[in-house]
Amino acid sequence: MQLAQSMPSFPGLPRPSLTKSSHNPPLTNITRRRTYTTTTLYGERPAAKLLPGALIATCISVFAYSQYAQQQLASAKNPRPASLLQENFVLSVENIRAGRYWTLLTHTITHVTPIHLLVNMVALWSFGQSSIILFGPGTFIALWLGAGVVGGAVPIAYQIYQEQQRPRSASSDFRTWRPRVSSDPRDQRVLYSGAVGASAAVLGLIAAQTCFAPRHGIMIFPIPFALPSFVAVGAFAAFSAAAMEYGWLPGWGHLAHLSGMGVGGLMYLVVLRRRYSIFRGPGRWR
Repeated sequence: MQLAQSMPSFPGLPRPSLTKSSHNPPLTNITRRRTYTTTTLYGERPAAKLLPGALIATCISVFAYSQYAQQQLASAKNPRPASLLQENFVLSVENIRAGRYWTLLTHTITHVTPIHLLVNMVALWSFGQSSIILFGPGTFIALWLGAGVVGGAVPIAYQIYQEQQRPRSASSDFRTWRPRVSSDPRDQRVLYSGAVGASAAVLGLIAAQTCFAPRHGIMIFPIPFALPSFVAVGAFAAFSAAAMEYGWLPGWGHLAHLSGMGVGGLMYLVVLRRRYSIFRGPGRWR
């Protein structure tokens, strides 16, 4: 699923703009007005582009290194770059058991296919900016870290639980969690069996914004029109749950996606809803 949105313009909320405003009405007038600039409530948000941009640059750098590692393993028979990537940037049961707990975070900046990287970075650029504009950079960082880490930890815990429930003879059903080379000579890529990707972290941002303004439109490729965010996010959550049950798209981290969305929704309900309770316009959960 490819998500994209224009900069948000919620009814009763400031239209996102990083330009300066010469008029700053007091907070007591907020509920009476329908149109005002972002700077009225939040001040300027230079981090709205800086933080998502820095994350995107980091993800692209790690992706470039993964391509180098693949080339080294496939042609030069040098496994060291791939091993470095596998041990430090791929979330797996093996890494967690070896004490590499930082992979709970570093896996969120790792992508091994161009389309995976592109979809996540487009969503991060769009929803990252709007999250910072709406909630501030501190909340953006907390959402990103919380959704990313929990989105990785829950599937790992479930994987360990599955391993404990299955007999030893069935252990071959699980992947080895080590980088390997495709047997097809036309596709000499390193195929990582661990979890990578920013999807859970991005979906945490999307879920929090959906709770904040559930009627705001979201464009989902290839649908040619915007859907209310609660419809789009709800449908994706239902699809992820069904995919886990019926085994659809096994290469996708469905449980990670659901966990990331859960963190975003929970953070809104526990923290953000009270913080922004001054907004009583239509289309918001109170």
